[in-house]
Amino acid sequence: MNVSATIRAARQNAQSRGSSYVRLEHLSREQIDDLANQTLAYLRERGSAPSELITGWSRIAASQAGVLGAWLKNEDLSKDERRRIRPLRTAIYDLLEERGLVFKPPGQGSSVHVSPNDQSAFTEPPKVDPSPSQRHPRPRSSSLRSRVEAEIQRRVRILTEKLRSHVAIDATDYWAVVTSDHPLDVVVRLVRTPGESGTFHLLTEAGRLDLSLEAAVEDWAAEIPLQQDLVDDAVAKRDWFSL
Repeated sequence: MNVSATIRAARQNAQSRGSSYVRLEHLSREQIDDLANQTLAYLRERGSAPSELITGWSRIAASQAGVLGAWLKNEDLSKDERRRIRPLRTAIYDLLEERGLVFKPPGQGSSVHVSPNDQSAFTEPPKVDPSPSQRHPRPRSSSLRSRVEAEIQRRVRILTEKLRSHVAIDATDYWAVVTSDHPLDVVVRLVRTPGESGTFHLLTEAGRLDLSLEAAVEDWAAEIPLQQDLVDDAVAKRDWFSL
């Protein structure tokens, strides 16, 4: 199946299930593998510069990757329709990274590092080239998550204080982010909680969704490496209740 047919099938499946966004679950295992393989082949063709992180790999600037554009080059979709396919792109990247075939450091503007053609399956973590430019090794994901979570807690603390002073809302559900040992998980749960309850509901009634956690997540994504599907869910929830 070609990529266009796969994307159309995923969109149709998502619509039939009542989902606003296209995700991995809307494809069969065979379709997922086929889309991943074709995406990998496309990225390998795009890679022109040698990776400065992984010996023998190539690197593509984030602005040059263009995976979504390649998928949809034969589709006449609106900007909003294209945005709703982003979670699938994120999932395919994650799948290829799990298989040891691509590597994308945290951050929306990060380059994509792509394995060579002779590497077809995950064998062991790629070895980082200890060049002089890499004097400060990339932190482990657990360390990165700790720093991200600490920054999220700081920002949510400020947000809850703003809610109290600006709209007299005591956002106890948001405060759970500050006190939790797993604050990022709490943020995900809050964003994906139906909007008819909690602080989000109070802000909807007050006409101040600009002060919601969902609005904050959208803003923070420019500075904090948050999962794209979380950002997409936050945007979709806010947009839906802003109608």
